[in-house]
Amino acid sequence: MRGAHANLADLAAVAVAVAGLWTGLREGFGPLRAGRWVWLAAAVFFTVIAASIVYADATDAAYLLGKHTVTALKLLEYALMAPAAALIVRRRLDLELLFASITV
Repeated sequence: MRGAHANLADLAAVAVAVAGLWTGLREGFGPLRAGRWVWLAAAVFFTVIAASIVYADATDAAYLLGKHTVTALKLLEYALMAPAAALIVRRRLDLELLFASITV
């Protein structure tokens, strides 16, 4: 197995997640309340993924633990952008800045 690697998209996803966490700590996590069932379902989903990786590794000697763990972490990394966006984009101006940066 080749080593794990990070590309620019991974770093951007982490930056968005960190910005969301920072905004949530600074201004509160209130915007996430409306979607709490969605966030709960996502948490259960990632718990099932983690449990399946542990189970597969324990029952199959040929299981590529490192490869599948990195894949799961990358999936989690991109999934964290959804709550981060809900925390970062709070006002119309925030949304306009987001659209402007995407356009550029």
